Amino acid sequence: FNRLAGANLIERVPRRGWRVHPFREKEMLDYIDIRETLELKALKLARKRLDPNKLKQFLVTNSPDAKGNPQLDNRLHQYWIEKSDNRYIQSFFAQFGIYYSYLFSYSTIATSLIEEKAAEHRKILNALLKKDWDAASSALLQHIRKQRPNVTRYFKSLSNRKPTTNNGDKTVG
Repeated sequence: FNRLAGANLIERVPRRGWRVHPFREKEMLDYIDIRETLELKALKLARKRLDPNKLKQFLVTNSPDAKGNPQLDNRLHQYWIEKSDNRYIQSFFAQFGIYYSYLFSYSTIATSLIEEKAAEHRKILNALLKKDWDAASSALLQHIRKQRPNVTRYFKSLSNRKPTTNNGDKTVG
């Protein structure tokens, strides 16, 4: 349980035990603010360690497949976090990244959003391959900030849903 709590997936409730950590809009938006600062710094620190062949692989895994279906590979974020060689940045994302990455993925499940995020990834990757650091940083900043409306839209959709009973039947409100 302590490892799950460390990953921010569950939390200790004094004299009661454990519960799944509730996801809150404010926490997700706060995470975006910190992510913006730390991930931009990670990318800056990683510049000299980025492998062009690995970046090209990410370009392929963020491009439509042979049937034209969108593909989204978020591992590129972890790649430059690791390449930053900054243990504090790595530690932050290791502790909080799993929980929030899952929630962001869940909030962007629509195909149109997957296409949009993949296109943003390609823009970042193309700038990195050209060693246009300013363009890459700017594209990453825009990419991260565009998560804010997705989060707000996701929580709005949750609030519009009718509550369910334990057996899954909708209750009349």
